Amino acid sequence: MAAERNGLMATYDHGSQAIADSYAKTLLDLTQAAGTTGAVQEEFRAFAKLMETDAAFAEFMTSQSVDADRRALVLEKHFRGRMNDLLLSTLQVINRKGRTELIPLIFEQYRLAVEEVNNEVDVLVTSAVPLTDALRQRLAETATKVAGKTARLVETVDPAILGGLVVRIGDEKLDASVARHLQRLGNVLHERAVHEIHAGKAFVESNGG
Repeated sequence: MAAERNGLMATYDHGSQAIADSYAKTLLDLTQAAGTTGAVQEEFRAFAKLMETDAAFAEFMTSQSVDADRRALVLEKHFRGRMNDLLLSTLQVINRKGRTELIPLIFEQYRLAVEEVNNEVDVLVTSAVPLTDALRQRLAETATKVAGKTARLVETVDPAILGGLVVRIGDEKLDASVARHLQRLGNVLHERAVHEIHAGKAFVESNGG
């Protein structure tokens, strides 16, 4: 994910980044005043994710062949009452200004601005199996100490890394010394994964698989 974020920034020129930053900071000012910063961040994250994963929706949102008025009507119909008004109004302004292709970048700039204000940092955790609550707490505490900011875990499960876990703080992978410090967490995950695999195999064999 960190690499994807670096790639996202690299795809836009400085002018586009400046525009995105302006929209993000304006939205942050508005949501701070309304006390809805966190809620808007999650809704904006979901909207940006929809554009990332749904090619048809992304095409509709960004294509020059789609009239801005038509796009505005669709946004109103599908998101008014289901999305924070400040966020929807911001998306409508972005649409009217013909900047919808910048929405993913605007979200990223908003996310970074929120982190800065809250003295937080995203900690990207990829593990073979889902973290237990105890492991999650230990990892968050360790990452908070390393980063000097409150760690906000963003978790991904990838069975391909059966031997442990990969942790990134912001866009930086943890160095070797910290990785060794966290190896115990990886060992616990490994043991849990092996246990689940054996349990699954036994279940299949006992049922004639």
